[in-house]
Amino acid sequence: MRRSTPGNDIDLERTRGIGWRTSLSAMFVALLIVASCADGKTPATVTVSQSTIRGDHTQDISVWAPDSGTGYPIVYVLHGLANDRHDMAGFSRALAREGLVVFVPDIRTATTSGAATDVECGYDLALKRAVEFGGDIDQPVSIVGWSFGAVTALFSALDPNATGLRSQAEGCSLDAQRPDVIVSIAGCYTTWDGDSEPLDPGAMGWINTGAQIVLVAGEEDPVCPPEESETAADTFEAAGFDANVVVVQGADHGAMLFYPPERYGSAEDPQGEAGDETVHVVLDAIHASGE
Repeated sequence: MRRSTPGNDIDLERTRGIGWRTSLSAMFVALLIVASCADGKTPATVTVSQSTIRGDHTQDISVWAPDSGTGYPIVYVLHGLANDRHDMAGFSRALAREGLVVFVPDIRTATTSGAATDVECGYDLALKRAVEFGGDIDQPVSIVGWSFGAVTALFSALDPNATGLRSQAEGCSLDAQRPDVIVSIAGCYTTWDGDSEPLDPGAMGWINTGAQIVLVAGEEDPVCPPEESETAADTFEAAGFDANVVVVQGADHGAMLFYPPERYGSAEDPQGEAGDETVHVVLDAIHASGE
């Protein structure tokens, strides 16, 4: 496990490419600018628009995308328990402004089969329609989840054979390519099913060991403290996965999504800094995966 904290010096070799705004993020943005000149794109930061799509077996899906250009990486974002896609709007908009096409499905979190269907059918639809919004599925594909969505992202991305919860999805193909990048934010990985055992990738039959996994935790998160991510990362590494932990200083459960302090904790400055850091964690992970 490699544990990083924004603002500290990072050993880029030890963290296998997970850097920060002054390192790989700057490189990633520079690459986007070069690509935009060659492809007619608007350089990052770009102007973006939001639209809504829906499939035969999905709920509504928000799409945040740059207003012009093509060839952008795809990010599939999962909301938390008892939330909806609108709760991810600020974070999704910030990702899109960095030159990403972001899909955010509504998920029926009250039932396992409903959640599995909404996540998997939404993901399948996102890949099929990505090009309409300037997306390119030949670029690294990412799944990003928060809280309940953080755990759900792992279940979706690491099980290409659909032997677990993915098998409960109804009405859509389960053959779509699995994500290259997984960023799980503020997840509870040892208590996700009501007990105190950490997620066990081996026992669950997860085999997508080539995925880039980053577990992002808020230093002051009262709901899912950093120890949840650290324990999970150790378990994943023991099973042969590449798992990194990033702890965002001063952040509570929601600050990494730009939520105000009264909603999830007592972070002193949640209005931008923690959210900005988390956006750049996603950028860095995408860049590292594409190397």
